[in-house]
Amino acid sequence: MLGVVTVWPMLYIALFVVGVNWASRHKDVIGQAPAADGLPVWFTAILGVHAASIAVGVGVTIFYLVYLFRASRVPRNKRLLWAALLTLGNILAIVPFYWLYVWPPAPRERQVVAIAKR
Repeated sequence: MLGVVTVWPMLYIALFVVGVNWASRHKDVIGQAPAADGLPVWFTAILGVHAASIAVGVGVTIFYLVYLFRASRVPRNKRLLWAALLTLGNILAIVPFYWLYVWPPAPRERQVVAIAKR
């Protein structure tokens, strides 16, 4: 589940660009029926999904910043670098950070670690 939430902001941007491009070319298909407040219904729906995606992106970034300083998997000498990357380039940095430090190790690697701890 965490992997899906990690990839969602990047995936949403791609879907949003494709969707807006498609909608701008097919205005006759989506219609322009305004809701009670004067905005088209499709625009209100996109606005809700957009706000939720922003909230997910901010939440994931905060989660990874907290994880960064609490996890022993991240080397101490790289923590400030990753903090800067996660803060400034969040949606571009969260996927590599997840892949390197959060993704569970392969079963063989777990066995090697278990044997080494004995």
